[in-house]
Amino acid sequence: MEDLRLDPTLPIALCDALAGRGLPALWQGAQALPGGRGSARLLRLEGRDLVLKRERRGGRLSGFMPDRYLAKGPFLKEWALGLHLAERGLAPRPVALLLHGCPLGFRAFAMTEAHLPSRSLADLWREGELDAEVLGRAGEAVAGLHRAGVLHGDLNAGNLLFTRAPLPLLIDLRHSSWTEGPPAPSTRRHNLLRLCRSLHKLQHRHGQAWPEEPWRALLAGYSKGWGGEESWHPAFLSAAERGFPIRSLFW
Repeated sequence: MEDLRLDPTLPIALCDALAGRGLPALWQGAQALPGGRGSARLLRLEGRDLVLKRERRGGRLSGFMPDRYLAKGPFLKEWALGLHLAERGLAPRPVALLLHGCPLGFRAFAMTEAHLPSRSLADLWREGELDAEVLGRAGEAVAGLHRAGVLHGDLNAGNLLFTRAPLPLLIDLRHSSWTEGPPAPSTRRHNLLRLCRSLHKLQHRHGQAWPEEPWRALLAGYSKGWGGEESWHPAFLSAAERGFPIRSLFW
């Protein structure tokens, strides 16, 4: 059994190509992209650059169920959330989602628009280009995410994608939460600290030099995107500057 979702705004020719050739076959013939457990590939179809991802698990279950799932809900939520954020210029636009039945569950393939060239926030740091301007844009994007009612479930430096767009795009949304209005200040602060923890983790692993006052730059961008400063900002700065216990940097 297959459940195929297509973006309703796609041209008919592209819909026919996706439905006719099938996402698993397209994935086999596409060009591998770095990162993402080797599950993301790039292809060009009907004049469009697209990223096709074969969903794979991380963590403890990856050893015996690397690409099989039992619950469709998180994938359907990510599909709807991607469309919601793409309209606001905060995520790549979803193109197709296939939930492909197999023994002991189903496999999932997700396709989005490709934004080329693109580099993650982690890539920019490794390449020596992390500065106040980059961190400000990252903070502004996270504020836009929060204003849209979304808390990213895995907000890390690899999931902020810098392209030619004014703001970086958020990817890997499956474990995110989505509410009608903006989340509470305390939850937004913790979500932004999750990104800080990711940067501390990179610094601990690779010994990269911090740019000048990184957390103030990140918070300045967040304030710009949110529309002003808030009472929780001093507590955020204190926590980000203090850092995180070593044990929290390895999960």
